[in-house]
Amino acid sequence: MYRSSSYLDHFIKGAASLAAFWGVLEAAESHHPFFAVTLLVLGLAVVRGCPTCWFAGLMDMMMDPPFESDCVDGQCVIRIKRPAPVETGDAAATPPTTQP
Repeated sequence: MYRSSSYLDHFIKGAASLAAFWGVLEAAESHHPFFAVTLLVLGLAVVRGCPTCWFAGLMDMMMDPPFESDCVDGQCVIRIKRPAPVETGDAAATPPTTQP
């Protein structure tokens, strides 16, 4: 749920959030509370409301890499995983037919 589509996308969101949180501290020091609150909301929106969940999404991506490898007869091939096809659900809507 908290995974991004790629590592680059995930790190860009993390960097944007970190920059926004840094901006909150700078704005709070310079007595601009409206700007600080705006940056805080922006920073939380980028990481979907939870910096810890952003980190959990990063760990999830690292535990399940986007590639797979097969070794057959001493030849190893590394390829990108393909997502599983999504069922449309039409088969579930029609009742099964029975034959006598």
